[in-house]
Amino acid sequence: LYCRSSIKPAKIADILLDKGKFDFDKEEGVTKFAELLACSELLKNCVIKDIDNEFLPVVYPQCKVLHLGNYGFKCYPQDSVTSAAERAQRRWEYDIKFLPNCEILVENTTTVLIRYDWTEGLHIATHSSQFRHVLEHLRKLHSNGVVHGDIRLSTIVFTEPHDKSILVDFDIAGKVGKGKYPARFNPTVFDGTRHEDATARNKLQFEHDLFSMAGVMEFFSPAENTQQQQQQ
Repeated sequence: LYCRSSIKPAKIADILLDKGKFDFDKEEGVTKFAELLACSELLKNCVIKDIDNEFLPVVYPQCKVLHLGNYGFKCYPQDSVTSAAERAQRRWEYDIKFLPNCEILVENTTTVLIRYDWTEGLHIATHSSQFRHVLEHLRKLHSNGVVHGDIRLSTIVFTEPHDKSILVDFDIAGKVGKGKYPARFNPTVFDGTRHEDATARNKLQFEHDLFSMAGVMEFFSPAENTQQQQQQ
């Protein structure tokens, strides 16, 4: 737990323990636990993410991400911390469209919780063919008029076998020429390259994705181990 408030993790643990045991070998146990975390008043000011993933700072801190077993969960709070404009964009709808087997578990005036199949892999490319499948995923987005807006190493999962490699994290995604980068958008990242026009409140464009994808591909060189070391 990465807390942005004075709440202590031990206090959160006590609350969760009061709710009983969760059978993580069963789908309903995992889902029940995720729903409890998402809806807990204590977690409204917290960001949850996979502790094993130490890539980049959270760009869109209102979205909580949790990895449990074969599932990924994302919670979008709909409270006073989230602006009316951000709520109106319904950013989770792109997760529903482009993440594997994604569905809404909870949708009310305070919380939206989605669940999707977790894709196991690395944020480091090991073979050039992995990029082909990532590019196919990007083409699917663009053919639907959608810009990802945040392409970099940490928003791509490179898998074995290669044909499961995908883009993830559609928190910034939006319609080309209509959607905009959020006010807190960071134009500089260490694991990729941003287009010069990809800045806070600017409109999303296809060329921004293509520019960033080219930047990610520059990290990969099958004949040069130092490139992979730089990625790590």
